[in-house]
Amino acid sequence: MADFLFVKIDGDFTKINYSDIIYIECLKNYVKIVTTKRTYIVLVTMKHIEERLPQDQFCRIHRSYIVALKHVDCFNSKSVNMGVKTLPLTEHHRNLLLEKVITISAEPRSRTNFGETVLLQ
Repeated sequence: MADFLFVKIDGDFTKINYSDIIYIECLKNYVKIVTTKRTYIVLVTMKHIEERLPQDQFCRIHRSYIVALKHVDCFNSKSVNMGVKTLPLTEHHRNLLLEKVITISAEPRSRTNFGETVLLQ
């Protein structure tokens, strides 16, 4: 499988390496592809570009955003931080993101309090 794609810009097909893509934003019938080198505006639907990206390297986090997993710095239940840019994360897409990344979190602990068990978060 190739590690790049070509996008048509001003009549020319321009090569974009997957590793350079930080995120992709929907702009109605266009998408904005933000890379480490520059930003491209391309006439294509979000669905079309999502279908062509490697699923193990990219994740849709919102109806308007796809992120490159390697450029995700941190995330919580509502947003994804991509360095200087913070993008919204929907509940449905959060579950998809959690399936694609490895996470380690503290397990809930329990303690006994006067004969009853209390779950600590």
